[in-house]
Amino acid sequence: LRTAVLRCDDGAYGEHVGRMIVPLLLSAHTLAGDKGKQGEESRDPFSIEEFAVRELVLPPAENFDAFIISGSLSSAYDREAWIENLCQYIRALHQMKKKILGICFGHQIVAVALGGKVEAHRNGLYFGLREFDLSAEGRKTLKMDNNKLGLLFSHGDFVSEMPPGALSMGKSEWCGCEGMRIGDHILTLQGHPEFLFGTGEECFMKLLDMFASKLGKEREEEARRGYMVGMQNRLLLQEKITDFLIHGLEKPDAARQPIIGFGSLLSEASARSSFPNLQNFRLARLRGYKRVMRHPASIFFQRNIARKDTREFASLSVEPCPDGNFLVAAFDIPSEELQAYHEREEEFFIALAPIEELDGSKVQEGLLCCAGTDDEYIAKHGRKNFEERYGSYGLSTIWNWQGEILPCRVYLRHCVLACSKAGEEVKEDFLVNTFLWDRKTTIKEYLQANPSIMEEEPPESLRHRYSG
Repeated sequence: LRTAVLRCDDGAYGEHVGRMIVPLLLSAHTLAGDKGKQGEESRDPFSIEEFAVRELVLPPAENFDAFIISGSLSSAYDREAWIENLCQYIRALHQMKKKILGICFGHQIVAVALGGKVEAHRNGLYFGLREFDLSAEGRKTLKMDNNKLGLLFSHGDFVSEMPPGALSMGKSEWCGCEGMRIGDHILTLQGHPEFLFGTGEECFMKLLDMFASKLGKEREEEARRGYMVGMQNRLLLQEKITDFLIHGLEKPDAARQPIIGFGSLLSEASARSSFPNLQNFRLARLRGYKRVMRHPASIFFQRNIARKDTREFASLSVEPCPDGNFLVAAFDIPSEELQAYHEREEEFFIALAPIEELDGSKVQEGLLCCAGTDDEYIAKHGRKNFEERYGSYGLSTIWNWQGEILPCRVYLRHCVLACSKAGEEVKEDFLVNTFLWDRKTTIKEYLQANPSIMEEEPPESLRHRYSG
């Protein structure tokens, strides 16, 4: 198997990349201790070649069957030439369905390249052993019966938003996405399985010494102890990784992704107008967020239902709020429709949020349209797109509005009618748990002061679309 190792670091980690990954790739029967001789390291089934990505050295994709993207002390969101170059390369590999294994930074750069998001972790550096909960997809992909997997980690960034079509391998309290699979040809891990092979221990301890001042004595000692515990998964990880690189992943089932609706999507009829193939529509409860009408929607201007003179063009989003608690709809859509979902909701930050069954018996995760930032939008879609969709209507911002911005009348009426169809409890919950831009005035209070909103019919051409 012709395998390209894309080395993304030239420092204390980078000098060990080849000397860790090559032994990892040796099949179990050729692995002699921790270190094979140089002549043994490239035996079948792998033929391995290493490339210095930071020097803009990337091989012709057609010359290799599989690609391993290493870790790095850089961040996937850094705007450096080699990172932009690597992102383009990853997109090309994905288009060609080449097998890709992403490790740590490799996991993060795959997410960024394919439309996800990476952020610096609010708690800074994590270094050492961490056990995380495998998702159902993670257990199936890795062919494991256990619900948990322990890996060694060294990272200060994390994937905060998976790219369209990605399925999560699992999560922990520290990181909501500990790995991803995309199709049958991409597997990524936030952790470092290579630390358990070749010169991995030397590399791990060298990095630990480098980060000791950031970690403090207690966390440093915990990391040292964790290395030996991590060794318990050594052969298991080698088996799963080599099996993936040789055979690829089993094709996913007709996987479906839960979507969380909190406005017009509270009506199943309205939800089906946007997602005709949805299944398992149900009501659920979302905690930890506030529902607010606070940002302009370009579509309201395109459809001529925005009132710019009175600033009545606000749409719905949610934002973090520790005491937030309201009813939402949840339903499942085919994973192949996720790309269209992300494109339709382009201004939002799409988060993976936990929702509860109404009786509290079960918690699962779904995709949620959260408030974003102008910078995120421009970075993802470009300044030209921003100007076409917002600037052309005299709007200089999506998410940084100062002062009053009021709900689009047609859209607000549509949401209230949709909630009415879902039942009186859902309607009342929407009215008292949805707020104007000031985060204080409820929609119930606003409609009491502006009853004419519910009496206005949408334009004839939009009547079917905006009638709940």
